[in-house]
Amino acid sequence: MSYDIQYSVFNSQESVSPPSSGLRGLSFSPDGLKMYSLFQSSNRLVQYNLSTAFDVSTASFFSSFVYSSQDTNMADIFWGDDGEKLYLIGKSSRSVHEYDVSTAYTISTASFNQSLVVSSQDTEPSSLTFRSNGESLYISGSANDSLYQYNLSTAWDISTATFITSYDISSKISDPTGIFLHPSGLYIFVVGRTNDKIVRYNFGSPYLISALVYSQQFTFVTPSLNPSGLYFQPDSDYFFSLNYDTNTVFKYYVPTPVYEISGYVTVDLTPIAFAKMRCIAQGTATLLAPVFSDADGFYKFTNLLITEKYHVATERTIDGVPYNAWSFWDIIPVMILI
Repeated sequence: MSYDIQYSVFNSQESVSPPSSGLRGLSFSPDGLKMYSLFQSSNRLVQYNLSTAFDVSTASFFSSFVYSSQDTNMADIFWGDDGEKLYLIGKSSRSVHEYDVSTAYTISTASFNQSLVVSSQDTEPSSLTFRSNGESLYISGSANDSLYQYNLSTAWDISTATFITSYDISSKISDPTGIFLHPSGLYIFVVGRTNDKIVRYNFGSPYLISALVYSQQFTFVTPSLNPSGLYFQPDSDYFFSLNYDTNTVFKYYVPTPVYEISGYVTVDLTPIAFAKMRCIAQGTATLLAPVFSDADGFYKFTNLLITEKYHVATERTIDGVPYNAWSFWDIIPVMILI
């Protein structure tokens, strides 16, 4: 996946059969055969089984459990420790709640373990995620429209969490309702409910949110989403979110931008077939592998850099015209989405 969310395209939407209303938060098992969400009106975490991985149209209700003993306004869900830990974040309790799961990714085997109160940072905690090694916890808060980072001295054990730092996202996001951390620590993504937006921030220093830098954003326009929850499908070009007010899961495609230079080789408007073309990155004086025009004179150089300008020319004389008579400098590649 390119993670260039600014180019995201709506793919599909599916309504799920609920035990109640008020869908919040979204997660899947790594194999895509289980999907999880919270239903606020009944204080339930619900598990759906999918007959086709990550195809929500094949989802069927499987089981649920009631979490009201911990909070009556849960907002998000996260799986950790290979599915043997489950975490929910609650607005009423202003806490992160940790559950032990005896059978991985099976909510019927979850039992409450402990809670971490986060009200000193934000009185409306709204979403959460962890670093893949379980040693850092990140939450968003709607009261301050900020992100907060905690480091854990024992992986996945929230009783060992220590608050580290925060980052104000209010200039881009209002009422954050979902976050996703790129496994490499390169990016973090935040969904804003009020402004129907997903924003990507780049880490200046891996995994440290105080070093975040705004990168790009995507606005949910068609359809308008009023989003809650965020899940990027592993090893794919898709992500999922929910409509905050309906029991609907939305899927989006993230195309990969490729930069290329293409055109036709002609002499006096006549296409030249099988002309040998060269391309040089001017900034680094790097010569790319040559290409030949096709029978219609068309050529194409791909996988170029948007930060470079290029010199394109024929490599030898064409019909008696010296190669430098067909030579162009300072060409900027064109972006193609695939």
